[in-house]
Amino acid sequence: MNQKIDALKTYMSTQDFEVTQKQLALQASSDKPIKILGRNHFSWWLAIKKIESEYNSIFHAQLIELSSSWVTCACGNQCSVIPRYKKGEPRDTHLSQQGYNFFLAIQTQDWAWAKACLYLIEVRAIELIKEVEERNRP
Repeated sequence: MNQKIDALKTYMSTQDFEVTQKQLALQASSDKPIKILGRNHFSWWLAIKKIESEYNSIFHAQLIELSSSWVTCACGNQCSVIPRYKKGEPRDTHLSQQGYNFFLAIQTQDWAWAKACLYLIEVRAIELIKEVEERNRP
């Protein structure tokens, strides 16, 4: 995982990377869902935290189902401005691969791997959102 994080640092300035790490660490440690437009937003961080602390096969089956769809997986849970194919798969190969990895981690109950994938998905999503914003600047 350190190699992947080192590779991500090459895409981001050191300052941006450190800020991103702090933001993601805060989100990962939060016990409350994020509110967006007054509604609770589904948090994969909270879902993983919940299943790690108290395994439930029904909840695990629900997480497998959610993670198997590009619309509700960790990638789909990111900003809608990220370019995607019709069924929701991200056009970015790095983000797409991490989405597949995340699904496998959830399916195999490898929660540490799931958290690592989720972290990398969120870091890459931030990069892609910045790229879209830069392209859309007048």
